[in-house]
Amino acid sequence: MSNAIRTYNNLLEEKKRLQELLLVQKATLKNNVTELKTEIKPAFFVLNFLKQISSVNKEHYIVNSITNWFKESVSENGWLKKNKWLLQIIISFALKNIATYFFQKKENNS
Repeated sequence: MSNAIRTYNNLLEEKKRLQELLLVQKATLKNNVTELKTEIKPAFFVLNFLKQISSVNKEHYIVNSITNWFKESVSENGWLKKNKWLLQIIISFALKNIATYFFQKKENNS
């Protein structure tokens, strides 16, 4: 606004200018949001993958029994026997969830 509004016509011109400015600002904001969405999309894929790995699906009895057997055999008899108990718990949990995720992914593809 360069001049003070003195007449009704000045007011209408200022209103028109502000509405045009608002449209430009909305378009800029819309473009910024779409750019942010495209930049953040890989992070959402990673978070979704981590969510799927960290949660165990209880629906598939066979998959759960196989992963339980695998987890127990690895942690008690094999690779994790020499590690400390906290590390065994953490790795066993992660192993079970990762195995469940990949078994379910294969099952969904079949």
